[in-house]
Amino acid sequence: MPLTYKYIPAPKTVESGIQYLQNELVPMFDEYWTRHGEKIYGEPAALQIPNLFVMWKHGGLAVVIAYENNKPVGFMFGIRFCPVTYRANALQLELWHCRDAEVEQGMFNYLFELMPLQDITEFRITSDVPLRAKIPWKKKNTFTLERYMKE
Repeated sequence: MPLTYKYIPAPKTVESGIQYLQNELVPMFDEYWTRHGEKIYGEPAALQIPNLFVMWKHGGLAVVIAYENNKPVGFMFGIRFCPVTYRANALQLELWHCRDAEVEQGMFNYLFELMPLQDITEFRITSDVPLRAKIPWKKKNTFTLERYMKE
């Protein structure tokens, strides 16, 4: 059962994009949320499909899917941006989920193969679950992300 990985380009139409997100990604997102997200964030799942679609359509969202026998078994969402304080093209991995370490490493390997083609010069990870994959680039530093909520 070979694993394959695919970068999912922005959809041509709103309908096809929303349908893809709902059919391919929502089931895996729901699994992620049940397993990790709800415990971490203390909130019910509410994947913002319209917002994701707009980011995706305008090139701000990178989506990678892992497949086994044409069935999705893992996903990654990354946000593309340029830091405002220095020159770089950054990809910040916001969320990923897969069934095991083999799929995770495969998704990361595939993502790093693509990054030179997309002129990505900096990679960041926002991680709420432990990272098992090895990152082939040199780690420069760690930032702290703090979450505050209006009461």
